[in-house]
Amino acid sequence: MPDGKYKVINVGLFDGSIVQFDKLFTIQSGKIMVGGKQVDHMNLNLQEGVRE
Repeated sequence: MPDGKYKVINVGLFDGSIVQFDKLFTIQSGKIMVGGKQVDHMNLNLQEGVRE
């Protein structure tokens, strides 16, 4: 992905349900930044989202 600010809005699950999120992250020089700190990968806890 190109450098910029992004937001995870929702995730579709294999059972057809959707979990809503509002998780902001940035790609900076090819690195993922969450809350201003570099992370190796995005970690989405499905229990933190709202299941539809």
